[in-house]
Amino acid sequence: LRYNLGKYNEAEKDIQQALTILDQNQLNSAMQYAIALNNLAMLLLQQKKPGALPLIDKALTLLPDSPPLLDTQAQAYAAAGQVDKAIDAQNKAVQLAPRSAAFRLTLAKLYVSADKPRDARRVLTQMADEGLKMRDAEREELRTMLASLPR
Repeated sequence: LRYNLGKYNEAEKDIQQALTILDQNQLNSAMQYAIALNNLAMLLLQQKKPGALPLIDKALTLLPDSPPLLDTQAQAYAAAGQVDKAIDAQNKAVQLAPRSAAFRLTLAKLYVSADKPRDARRVLTQMADEGLKMRDAEREELRTMLASLPR
């Protein structure tokens, strides 16, 4: 309307404001969609059903640097028998969220499944040395895994 009235400066501000709102809504929609894709992928993985990998790959196109999505991708790769790709994805999740004990424990488990006990021990030892904040269950899992790995 302001454009039609020749109030171009005001019209420009209105359009910029509308674009800002649309960008925010689009970002929120993309985030919600990516989270829903992640949740569905996790459900499929928990039920040992196929189809998780394409879902999480699509979610990562929307949120490429999301540690939780990368964690899910690592689990999907592992379930598909692609352990090296799983390790790469989990390493990226750990790099983006270095204080996450859960992501590091998953990385250590992936190293164990890839028959790389030295790498698993390195991850677990770093966790212990850095004094990461952990839940009791995570701390116990760390101890158990360390005890089971060769020196």
